[in-house]
Amino acid sequence: MLRDEIIQKAEESPTGIGAAATHGRGFLHTSAPEMTRCYLVKWSTLNLTAPDLYVDPNDSESQKQELRQLVAVSKERVSTLYGKYTATPIIIAGHTMDVMKVYGDNLYNRAGRSCSTPVAAFIVLGPQGFLDVNVLAHELAHAEFSARTGYWNRGTIPGWFDEGLAVVIEVLSNVVDR
Repeated sequence: MLRDEIIQKAEESPTGIGAAATHGRGFLHTSAPEMTRCYLVKWSTLNLTAPDLYVDPNDSESQKQELRQLVAVSKERVSTLYGKYTATPIIIAGHTMDVMKVYGDNLYNRAGRSCSTPVAAFIVLGPQGFLDVNVLAHELAHAEFSARTGYWNRGTIPGWFDEGLAVVIEVLSNVVDR
């Protein structure tokens, strides 16, 4: 009940958690209710299937296993550019739009999104990105970039640079497999 009350208060607030004293890309580009839900995911109905990996309880065991393997492979691919993977994002995934509607900020985004805040990083995977190693590697690249630059420094680096590195890693994903 407390979780629902917190979410309701954040949704009713004209500024919510998204208007905390922060600046830079990421946090302010996320609406408050979805960000609040990301922070509260461990009290949700989603299942923790690996450390920092929450999935829809309706996902099959084979889907959960495949997703765990894809996370490991994707982190390895990000390491091809960055060296050791150091980010610790919380990944929230589901094979239907239900997860994206609750935790994402754009109902038109069916693949995935990432968001870094001063205290945590989140990756939300929708139905088109759920078992797509390229989408996952791309979003993990954003989390790693943020972890390495530091949240407060991200605003000093052009967004195209972060996006470009993520696209390079996405392309590297296709090359590394061969």
